[in-house]
Amino acid sequence: MMNGNRRRLRALAVTLMVGAGMTTTMLTASPGAARTRYTTTSIKIADGLTLLKVKDSRGPNRIRVLRIDPAKAVTIDVGLAGKVWPAYAPTSSIASAYGAIGAVNADFNGGAGRPLHAFLEDGTVATSGVSRRWIYGISDDETVNHMGYPRVRTDALDETRNRSKPVAAWNAGSPDTDELAAYTSQGGTVERPPKDACYARLDADSAPLWTTDHVAIEREYVVAEHPCQHDALLPTDAKEVILASGSQTSTKAQWLKALAVGGKVRLTWEVTGWPDMLDIQGGMPLLVENGNVVAPAHCGSSFCDRNPRTGVGYNSKTNRVYYITVDGRMSTSVGMTLPEFARQFTRYGCDWALNFDGGGSTTMVAKIPGSGLQVVNKPSGGNERPVPSVMLVLPGSDAGEPKSLSGGSAMLAGLAGMAPATVPCACDPEAALRAAIQDPGSTGGLMAALASGGLGFRGTLPPALRAIAERYVAARELSGQPA
Repeated sequence: MMNGNRRRLRALAVTLMVGAGMTTTMLTASPGAARTRYTTTSIKIADGLTLLKVKDSRGPNRIRVLRIDPAKAVTIDVGLAGKVWPAYAPTSSIASAYGAIGAVNADFNGGAGRPLHAFLEDGTVATSGVSRRWIYGISDDETVNHMGYPRVRTDALDETRNRSKPVAAWNAGSPDTDELAAYTSQGGTVERPPKDACYARLDADSAPLWTTDHVAIEREYVVAEHPCQHDALLPTDAKEVILASGSQTSTKAQWLKALAVGGKVRLTWEVTGWPDMLDIQGGMPLLVENGNVVAPAHCGSSFCDRNPRTGVGYNSKTNRVYYITVDGRMSTSVGMTLPEFARQFTRYGCDWALNFDGGGSTTMVAKIPGSGLQVVNKPSGGNERPVPSVMLVLPGSDAGEPKSLSGGSAMLAGLAGMAPATVPCACDPEAALRAAIQDPGSTGGLMAALASGGLGFRGTLPPALRAIAERYVAARELSGQPA
Protein backbone atom coordinates (compact mmCIF):
# COMPACT_ATOMS: atom_id res chain seq x y z
CA MET A 1 0.00 0.00 0.00
CA MET A 2 2.83 2.40 0.89
CA ASN A 3 4.65 1.59 -2.39
CA GLY A 4 1.46 2.20 -4.37
CA ASN A 5 1.04 5.59 -2.73
CA ARG A 6 4.61 6.49 -3.59
CA ARG A 7 4.07 5.59 -7.24
CA ARG A 8 0.94 7.70 -7.39
CA LEU A 9 2.69 10.61 -5.71
CA ARG A 10 5.47 10.50 -8.31
CA ALA A 11 2.85 10.97 -11.03
CA LEU A 12 1.38 14.01 -9.32
CA ALA A 13 2.53 17.63 -9.24
CA VAL A 14 3.79 18.60 -5.80
CA THR A 15 3.34 22.31 -5.17
CA LEU A 16 5.24 24.09 -2.42
CA MET A 17 4.61 27.70 -1.47
CA VAL A 18 8.00 29.40 -1.46
CA GLY A 19 6.99 33.04 -1.34
CA ALA A 20 4.32 35.52 -2.31
CA GLY A 21 3.27 34.95 -5.91
CA MET A 22 5.76 32.06 -6.34
CA THR A 23 5.23 28.31 -6.44
CA THR A 24 7.46 25.36 -7.28
CA THR A 25 6.06 22.38 -9.18
CA MET A 26 7.84 19.06 -9.73
CA LEU A 27 6.68 16.75 -12.51
CA THR A 28 7.94 13.28 -13.33
CA ALA A 29 8.19 12.13 -16.91
CA SER A 30 6.10 9.00 -16.13
CA PRO A 31 4.69 7.18 -13.06
CA GLY A 32 7.66 4.80 -13.06
CA ALA A 33 10.34 7.41 -13.54
CA ALA A 34 13.13 7.29 -10.98
CA ARG A 35 13.62 11.04 -10.85
CA THR A 36 11.77 14.25 -11.51
CA ARG A 37 12.26 15.53 -15.06
CA TYR A 38 10.71 19.00 -14.89
CA THR A 39 10.91 21.35 -11.91
CA THR A 40 8.97 24.59 -12.35
CA THR A 41 9.03 27.78 -10.34
CA SER A 42 6.11 30.10 -11.07
CA ILE A 43 6.26 33.87 -10.54
CA LYS A 44 3.25 36.12 -11.11
CA ILE A 45 4.43 39.24 -12.95
CA ALA A 46 0.98 40.82 -13.39
CA ASP A 47 -2.63 39.84 -13.81
CA GLY A 48 -2.46 37.85 -17.05
CA LEU A 49 1.33 37.36 -17.11
CA THR A 50 3.23 34.57 -15.35
CA LEU A 51 6.91 33.66 -15.60
CA LEU A 52 7.71 29.95 -15.40
CA LYS A 53 11.31 28.98 -14.62
CA VAL A 54 11.71 25.36 -15.68
CA LYS A 55 14.58 22.93 -15.17
CA ASP A 56 14.59 19.88 -17.46
CA SER A 57 16.88 17.19 -16.07
CA ARG A 58 16.85 15.19 -19.29
CA GLY A 59 18.86 17.71 -21.35
CA PRO A 60 19.72 19.11 -19.02
CA ASN A 61 18.03 22.34 -20.06
CA ARG A 62 16.99 25.61 -18.51
CA ILE A 63 13.65 26.75 -19.95
CA ARG A 64 11.85 30.05 -19.44
CA VAL A 65 8.18 30.60 -20.26
CA LEU A 66 6.09 33.77 -20.30
CA ARG A 67 2.47 32.62 -20.12
CA ILE A 68 0.19 35.38 -21.35
CA ASP A 69 -3.58 35.67 -21.06
CA PRO A 70 -4.62 38.53 -23.38
CA ALA A 71 -8.11 38.51 -21.86
CA LYS A 72 -6.59 40.01 -18.71
CA ALA A 73 -4.98 43.44 -18.23
CA VAL A 74 -1.98 42.86 -20.53
CA THR A 75 -1.37 43.46 -24.23
CA ILE A 76 0.80 41.57 -26.71
CA ASP A 77 2.86 43.88 -28.91
CA VAL A 78 5.86 43.96 -31.23
CA GLY A 79 8.83 46.30 -31.00
CA LEU A 80 11.75 47.58 -33.04
CA ALA A 81 15.18 48.69 -31.89
CA GLY A 82 14.71 52.05 -33.62
CA LYS A 83 12.84 54.19 -36.12
CA VAL A 84 15.62 54.12 -38.71
CA TRP A 85 17.57 51.09 -39.99
CA PRO A 86 20.08 49.75 -39.24
CA ALA A 87 18.98 49.55 -35.62
CA TYR A 88 20.13 47.17 -32.91
CA ALA A 89 19.56 47.09 -29.16
CA PRO A 90 19.46 44.51 -26.36
CA THR A 91 16.04 42.99 -25.73
CA SER A 92 15.96 44.53 -22.25
CA SER A 93 16.62 48.03 -23.64
CA ILE A 94 13.85 47.75 -26.23
CA ALA A 95 11.44 46.39 -23.62
CA SER A 96 12.29 49.25 -21.26
CA ALA A 97 11.77 51.85 -23.99
CA TYR A 98 8.27 50.49 -24.64
CA GLY A 99 7.42 50.23 -20.94
CA ALA A 100 7.02 46.46 -21.26
CA ILE A 101 6.79 44.01 -18.37
CA GLY A 102 7.98 41.04 -20.43
CA ALA A 103 9.74 40.42 -23.74
CA VAL A 104 11.75 38.01 -25.87
CA ASN A 105 13.95 38.57 -28.90
CA ALA A 106 12.06 37.87 -32.08
CA ASP A 107 12.70 37.79 -35.84
CA PHE A 108 16.03 36.98 -37.45
CA ASN A 109 18.33 39.75 -38.63
CA GLY A 110 17.45 40.61 -42.22
CA GLY A 111 21.09 41.37 -42.96
CA ALA A 112 21.36 44.98 -41.82
CA GLY A 113 19.69 45.61 -38.48
CA ARG A 114 16.12 45.02 -39.67
CA PRO A 115 13.64 42.13 -39.34
CA LEU A 116 13.92 39.44 -42.00
CA HIS A 117 10.16 39.01 -42.47
CA ALA A 118 7.15 41.29 -42.76
CA PHE A 119 6.66 43.58 -39.78
CA LEU A 120 3.65 45.70 -38.83
CA GLU A 121 3.43 47.76 -35.68
CA ASP A 122 0.31 49.61 -34.59
CA GLY A 123 -1.09 49.38 -38.11
CA THR A 124 2.00 50.82 -39.81
CA VAL A 125 4.05 48.78 -42.28
CA ALA A 126 7.75 48.77 -41.46
CA THR A 127 8.55 46.21 -44.16
CA SER A 128 6.78 43.69 -46.36
CA GLY A 129 9.74 41.39 -45.72
CA VAL A 130 12.97 40.40 -47.41
CA SER A 131 11.81 36.82 -46.83
CA ARG A 132 8.10 36.13 -47.16
CA ARG A 133 7.66 33.10 -44.97
CA TRP A 134 5.94 32.39 -41.64
CA ILE A 135 4.23 35.21 -39.75
CA TYR A 136 2.61 35.44 -36.31
CA GLY A 137 -0.11 37.99 -35.61
CA ILE A 138 -2.87 38.68 -33.12
CA SER A 139 -6.05 40.61 -33.88
CA ASP A 140 -6.56 44.16 -32.66
CA ASP A 141 -8.93 43.01 -29.90
CA GLU A 142 -6.47 40.19 -29.00
CA THR A 143 -9.12 37.49 -29.35
CA VAL A 144 -7.75 35.73 -32.46
CA ASN A 145 -4.19 34.50 -33.06
CA HIS A 146 -2.82 33.64 -36.49
CA MET A 147 0.18 31.83 -37.94
CA GLY A 148 0.64 31.37 -41.64
CA TYR A 149 1.96 32.67 -44.96
CA PRO A 150 0.00 35.91 -45.40
CA ARG A 151 1.18 38.67 -47.69
CA VAL A 152 1.31 42.36 -46.83
CA ARG A 153 -0.63 43.67 -49.81
CA THR A 154 -0.51 47.37 -50.67
CA ASP A 155 -2.39 49.30 -53.37
CA ALA A 156 -2.05 52.92 -54.48
CA LEU A 157 -5.12 54.73 -55.85
CA ASP A 158 -4.79 57.94 -57.85
CA GLU A 159 -8.02 59.58 -56.70
CA THR A 160 -7.92 62.20 -59.48
CA ARG A 161 -8.08 59.59 -62.24
CA ASN A 162 -9.52 56.73 -60.16
CA ARG A 163 -6.73 54.43 -61.28
CA SER A 164 -4.90 52.10 -58.90
CA LYS A 165 -1.66 50.14 -59.04
CA PRO A 166 -0.30 47.43 -56.74
CA VAL A 167 2.78 48.19 -54.66
CA ALA A 168 5.05 45.15 -54.86
CA ALA A 169 7.26 45.82 -51.84
CA TRP A 170 7.52 48.14 -48.84
CA ASN A 171 11.03 48.81 -47.54
CA ALA A 172 11.99 45.45 -49.01
CA GLY A 173 14.29 45.82 -51.99
CA SER A 174 14.11 47.38 -55.42
CA PRO A 175 11.12 46.95 -57.75
CA ASP A 176 11.36 44.90 -60.92
CA THR A 177 11.09 46.73 -64.24
CA ASP A 178 7.29 47.03 -64.22
CA GLU A 179 6.67 47.28 -60.49
CA LEU A 180 6.17 49.94 -57.85
CA ALA A 181 7.90 49.85 -54.47
CA ALA A 182 7.38 52.01 -51.38
CA TYR A 183 10.03 53.50 -49.10
CA THR A 184 9.82 55.41 -45.83
CA SER A 185 12.30 56.94 -43.41
CA GLN A 186 12.26 53.61 -41.51
CA GLY A 187 14.44 52.18 -44.28
CA GLY A 188 17.30 54.53 -43.38
CA THR A 189 20.48 53.57 -45.22
CA VAL A 190 19.30 49.96 -45.58
CA GLU A 191 16.30 50.37 -47.89
CA ARG A 192 16.58 53.21 -50.40
CA PRO A 193 14.71 53.83 -53.66
CA PRO A 194 16.59 52.82 -56.82
CA LYS A 195 18.28 55.34 -59.10
CA ASP A 196 17.16 56.07 -62.68
CA ALA A 197 13.47 55.74 -61.95
CA CYS A 198 10.24 57.71 -61.69
CA TYR A 199 9.07 58.70 -58.23
CA ALA A 200 6.27 60.25 -56.23
CA ARG A 201 6.75 61.95 -52.88
CA LEU A 202 3.55 61.49 -50.88
CA ASP A 203 2.79 63.52 -47.75
CA ALA A 204 0.31 62.07 -45.24
CA ASP A 205 -2.94 64.06 -45.29
CA SER A 206 -5.12 62.00 -42.96
CA ALA A 207 -4.93 59.60 -40.07
CA PRO A 208 -4.86 55.88 -40.90
CA LEU A 209 -8.38 54.43 -40.90
CA TRP A 210 -9.90 50.98 -41.07
CA THR A 211 -11.84 50.07 -44.18
CA THR A 212 -15.49 49.41 -43.35
CA ASP A 213 -14.91 45.65 -43.14
CA HIS A 214 -11.79 46.03 -40.94
CA VAL A 215 -9.81 43.99 -43.47
CA ALA A 216 -7.42 46.77 -44.50
CA ILE A 217 -6.05 50.13 -43.37
CA GLU A 218 -6.17 53.14 -45.68
CA ARG A 219 -4.60 56.56 -45.60
CA GLU A 220 -4.72 59.59 -47.87
CA TYR A 221 -1.63 61.40 -49.12
CA VAL A 222 -0.95 64.54 -51.13
CA VAL A 223 1.42 64.34 -54.09
CA ALA A 224 4.28 66.77 -53.34
CA GLU A 225 6.34 65.99 -56.45
CA HIS A 226 6.73 63.23 -59.03
CA PRO A 227 9.99 63.51 -60.95
CA CYS A 228 11.77 61.04 -63.22
CA GLN A 229 15.50 61.43 -62.63
CA HIS A 230 18.87 59.74 -62.16
CA ASP A 231 19.31 60.43 -58.44
CA ALA A 232 17.04 58.53 -56.11
CA LEU A 233 14.30 60.55 -54.41
CA LEU A 234 14.69 59.97 -50.65
CA PRO A 235 12.15 60.36 -47.83
CA THR A 236 12.87 63.30 -45.53
CA ASP A 237 10.50 62.67 -42.60
CA ALA A 238 8.32 59.99 -41.04
CA LYS A 239 5.07 61.21 -42.64
CA GLU A 240 6.31 60.67 -46.19
CA VAL A 241 6.12 57.69 -48.51
CA ILE A 242 8.22 57.53 -51.66
CA LEU A 243 6.82 55.44 -54.52
CA ALA A 244 9.41 54.36 -57.07
CA SER A 245 9.13 52.50 -60.38
CA GLY A 246 11.56 49.90 -61.66
CA SER A 247 12.36 51.96 -64.76
CA GLN A 248 11.44 55.28 -66.37
CA THR A 249 9.52 53.71 -69.26
CA SER A 250 7.30 51.06 -67.65
CA THR A 251 3.52 51.27 -67.25
CA LYS A 252 4.06 51.94 -63.54
CA ALA A 253 6.36 54.85 -64.47
CA GLN A 254 3.64 56.25 -66.73
CA TRP A 255 1.17 56.03 -63.83
CA LEU A 256 3.57 58.03 -61.65
CA LYS A 257 4.14 60.62 -64.40
CA ALA A 258 0.39 61.19 -64.70
CA LEU A 259 -0.07 62.08 -61.03
CA ALA A 260 -1.00 65.69 -60.34
CA VAL A 261 1.00 67.73 -57.85
CA GLY A 262 -1.44 68.54 -55.06
CA GLY A 263 -3.62 65.59 -56.04
CA LYS A 264 -4.58 62.79 -53.65
CA VAL A 265 -3.27 59.23 -53.54
CA ARG A 266 -4.87 56.71 -51.21
CA LEU A 267 -2.63 53.90 -49.95
CA THR A 268 -4.34 50.77 -48.65
CA TRP A 269 -2.54 47.89 -46.96
CA GLU A 270 -3.70 44.62 -45.46
CA VAL A 271 -2.38 41.32 -44.12
CA THR A 272 -4.15 39.04 -46.60
CA GLY A 273 -6.74 36.81 -44.98
CA TRP A 274 -6.23 38.24 -41.49
CA PRO A 275 -8.74 41.00 -40.63
CA ASP A 276 -8.27 43.42 -37.71
CA MET A 277 -4.50 43.05 -37.89
CA LEU A 278 -2.26 45.81 -36.49
CA ASP A 279 0.85 43.90 -35.36
CA ILE A 280 2.75 41.06 -37.03
CA GLN A 281 6.19 39.49 -36.56
CA GLY A 282 7.96 36.83 -38.62
CA GLY A 283 10.13 33.80 -37.96
CA MET A 284 10.92 30.30 -39.21
CA PRO A 285 10.44 27.43 -39.27
CA LEU A 286 6.97 26.53 -38.05
CA LEU A 287 7.27 24.24 -35.04
CA VAL A 288 3.69 23.14 -34.34
CA GLU A 289 0.78 23.12 -36.78
CA ASN A 290 -2.77 22.20 -35.71
CA GLY A 291 -1.36 20.46 -32.64
CA ASN A 292 1.20 18.40 -34.58
CA VAL A 293 4.96 18.78 -34.25
CA VAL A 294 6.17 19.71 -37.75
CA ALA A 295 9.65 21.02 -36.89
CA PRO A 296 12.31 19.38 -39.06
CA ALA A 297 14.97 17.26 -37.40
CA HIS A 298 17.54 17.86 -40.15
CA CYS A 299 18.00 20.83 -42.49
CA GLY A 300 21.47 20.75 -44.06
CA SER A 301 23.20 22.92 -41.44
CA SER A 302 23.91 23.01 -37.71
CA PHE A 303 20.84 25.23 -37.37
CA CYS A 304 18.79 22.10 -36.68
CA ASP A 305 21.22 20.75 -34.07
CA ARG A 306 20.90 21.61 -30.39
CA ASN A 307 21.00 25.39 -29.98
CA PRO A 308 19.58 28.05 -27.67
CA ARG A 309 16.02 28.73 -28.85
CA THR A 310 13.31 31.39 -28.76
CA GLY A 311 9.75 31.03 -30.02
CA VAL A 312 6.09 31.95 -29.70
CA GLY A 313 3.05 29.69 -29.56
CA TYR A 314 -0.61 29.81 -28.67
CA ASN A 315 -3.50 27.64 -27.60
CA SER A 316 -6.40 28.49 -29.91
CA LYS A 317 -8.98 27.21 -27.42
CA THR A 318 -7.85 29.21 -24.38
CA ASN A 319 -6.26 32.03 -26.44
CA ARG A 320 -3.25 31.91 -24.14
CA VAL A 321 0.04 32.89 -25.75
CA TYR A 322 3.45 31.53 -24.74
CA TYR A 323 6.90 33.03 -25.25
CA ILE A 324 9.49 30.30 -24.59
CA THR A 325 13.28 30.37 -24.47
CA VAL A 326 15.76 27.55 -23.94
CA ASP A 327 19.34 28.29 -22.92
CA GLY A 328 22.17 26.37 -24.55
CA ARG A 329 25.90 25.83 -25.08
CA MET A 330 26.62 25.27 -21.39
CA SER A 331 26.81 22.24 -19.11
CA THR A 332 23.68 23.24 -17.20
CA SER A 333 21.64 23.75 -20.40
CA VAL A 334 22.65 22.14 -23.68
CA GLY A 335 19.97 23.60 -25.93
CA MET A 336 17.39 21.85 -28.07
CA THR A 337 16.81 20.58 -31.56
CA LEU A 338 13.79 22.04 -33.33
CA PRO A 339 11.53 19.01 -32.62
CA GLU A 340 12.57 19.07 -28.95
CA PHE A 341 11.77 22.76 -28.79
CA ALA A 342 8.41 22.20 -30.51
CA ARG A 343 7.43 19.70 -27.82
CA GLN A 344 7.91 22.36 -25.16
CA PHE A 345 5.02 24.23 -26.75
CA THR A 346 2.77 21.17 -26.96
CA ARG A 347 3.48 20.58 -23.24
CA TYR A 348 1.57 23.80 -22.61
CA GLY A 349 -1.27 22.94 -24.98
CA CYS A 350 -0.13 25.09 -27.91
CA ASP A 351 -1.54 23.95 -31.24
CA TRP A 352 0.56 26.49 -33.16
CA ALA A 353 4.15 27.58 -32.55
CA LEU A 354 6.85 29.44 -34.50
CA ASN A 355 10.62 29.56 -34.10
CA PHE A 356 12.39 32.92 -33.69
CA ASP A 357 16.04 33.92 -33.83
CA GLY A 358 18.10 31.77 -31.46
CA GLY A 359 21.68 31.02 -30.55
CA GLY A 360 23.33 33.97 -28.84
CA SER A 361 20.27 36.11 -29.58
CA THR A 362 18.03 34.10 -27.25
CA THR A 363 16.93 36.44 -24.45
CA MET A 364 13.91 36.76 -22.16
CA VAL A 365 13.26 39.67 -19.82
CA ALA A 366 10.55 40.14 -17.21
CA LYS A 367 9.65 42.76 -14.63
CA ILE A 368 9.98 40.79 -11.42
CA PRO A 369 7.89 42.26 -8.57
CA GLY A 370 10.18 44.17 -6.24
CA SER A 371 13.18 43.85 -8.57
CA GLY A 372 12.25 45.56 -11.83
CA LEU A 373 12.92 44.54 -15.44
CA GLN A 374 15.69 41.97 -15.72
CA VAL A 375 17.07 39.23 -17.95
CA VAL A 376 15.65 35.94 -16.64
CA ASN A 377 17.56 33.50 -18.84
CA LYS A 378 21.31 33.12 -19.49
CA PRO A 379 22.29 34.25 -23.01
CA SER A 380 24.92 31.88 -24.37
CA GLY A 381 27.39 34.67 -25.13
CA GLY A 382 27.39 35.84 -21.51
CA ASN A 383 25.62 39.11 -22.39
CA GLU A 384 22.58 40.15 -24.38
CA ARG A 385 23.15 40.29 -28.12
CA PRO A 386 21.73 43.45 -29.75
CA VAL A 387 18.78 42.50 -31.96
CA PRO A 388 16.50 44.34 -34.41
CA SER A 389 13.07 43.31 -33.07
CA VAL A 390 11.25 41.81 -30.09
CA MET A 391 7.92 40.47 -28.89
CA LEU A 392 6.54 42.42 -25.93
CA VAL A 393 4.01 42.16 -23.15
CA LEU A 394 2.65 45.55 -22.13
CA PRO A 395 0.82 46.43 -18.91
CA GLY A 396 -2.67 47.55 -19.89
CA SER A 397 -3.48 48.75 -23.39
CA ASP A 398 -1.10 49.67 -26.20
CA ALA A 399 -0.64 53.45 -26.00
CA GLY A 400 1.17 53.42 -29.35
CA GLU A 401 -1.89 52.53 -31.41
CA PRO A 402 -3.26 55.48 -33.41
CA LYS A 403 -6.56 56.63 -31.90
CA SER A 404 -8.09 56.54 -35.38
CA LEU A 405 -7.63 52.75 -35.41
CA SER A 406 -8.44 52.03 -31.77
CA GLY A 407 -11.74 53.86 -31.60
CA GLY A 408 -10.57 57.33 -30.55
CA SER A 409 -10.67 60.55 -32.51
CA ALA A 410 -9.01 60.51 -35.93
CA MET A 411 -5.82 62.39 -35.16
CA LEU A 412 -3.21 63.00 -37.84
CA ALA A 413 -0.32 60.81 -36.79
CA GLY A 414 3.09 60.30 -38.32
CA LEU A 415 4.16 56.96 -39.74
CA ALA A 416 6.52 56.66 -36.80
CA GLY A 417 3.88 55.64 -34.27
CA MET A 418 6.09 52.64 -33.77
CA ALA A 419 9.33 52.53 -31.81
CA PRO A 420 8.97 55.24 -29.13
CA ALA A 421 12.50 56.36 -29.92
CA THR A 422 15.72 54.99 -31.26
CA VAL A 423 16.65 52.82 -28.29
CA PRO A 424 19.95 53.87 -26.70
CA CYS A 425 22.58 51.25 -27.46
CA ALA A 426 26.35 51.46 -27.59
CA CYS A 427 26.22 48.88 -30.35
CA ASP A 428 28.62 48.26 -33.19
CA PRO A 429 26.22 47.38 -36.06
CA GLU A 430 28.83 45.33 -37.90
CA ALA A 431 29.76 43.42 -34.74
CA ALA A 432 26.09 42.66 -34.03
CA LEU A 433 25.57 41.45 -37.59
CA ARG A 434 28.79 39.42 -37.55
CA ALA A 435 27.74 37.65 -34.34
CA ALA A 436 24.38 36.68 -35.87
CA ILE A 437 26.00 35.57 -39.14
CA GLN A 438 28.55 33.28 -37.44
CA ASP A 439 25.97 31.66 -35.12
CA PRO A 440 24.49 28.27 -36.15
CA GLY A 441 21.32 28.94 -34.15
CA SER A 442 20.86 32.43 -35.53
CA THR A 443 20.79 34.15 -38.93
CA GLY A 444 23.91 32.48 -40.34
CA GLY A 445 22.78 28.94 -39.59
CA LEU A 446 19.31 29.69 -40.92
CA MET A 447 20.63 31.06 -44.22
CA ALA A 448 22.97 28.09 -44.64
CA ALA A 449 20.01 25.75 -44.12
CA LEU A 450 17.91 27.60 -46.70
CA ALA A 451 20.79 27.76 -49.20
CA SER A 452 21.15 23.97 -48.98
CA GLY A 453 17.43 23.45 -49.61
CA GLY A 454 16.59 22.75 -45.98
CA LEU A 455 13.46 23.78 -44.02
CA GLY A 456 11.33 23.14 -47.11
CA PHE A 457 12.84 26.06 -48.99
CA ARG A 458 12.68 25.82 -52.77
CA GLY A 459 14.11 28.64 -54.79
CA THR A 460 17.04 31.03 -54.80
CA LEU A 461 17.99 33.25 -51.91
CA PRO A 462 18.25 36.98 -52.66
CA PRO A 463 21.91 38.01 -53.14
CA ALA A 464 22.18 39.68 -49.72
CA LEU A 465 20.90 36.58 -47.92
CA ARG A 466 23.01 34.25 -50.04
CA ALA A 467 26.05 36.31 -49.03
CA ILE A 468 25.16 35.72 -45.35
CA ALA A 469 25.06 31.96 -45.95
CA GLU A 470 28.47 32.11 -47.64
CA ARG A 471 29.97 34.17 -44.80
CA TYR A 472 28.60 31.69 -42.26
CA VAL A 473 30.00 28.64 -44.07
CA ALA A 474 33.40 30.32 -44.51
CA ALA A 475 33.57 31.23 -40.80
CA ARG A 476 32.65 27.68 -39.75
CA GLU A 477 35.23 26.15 -42.07
CA LEU A 478 37.89 28.52 -40.76
CA SER A 479 37.15 27.43 -37.19
CA GLY A 480 37.08 23.75 -38.16
CA GLN A 481 33.40 23.33 -37.29
CA PRO A 482 30.70 21.76 -39.47
CA ALA A 483 28.37 24.24 -41.16
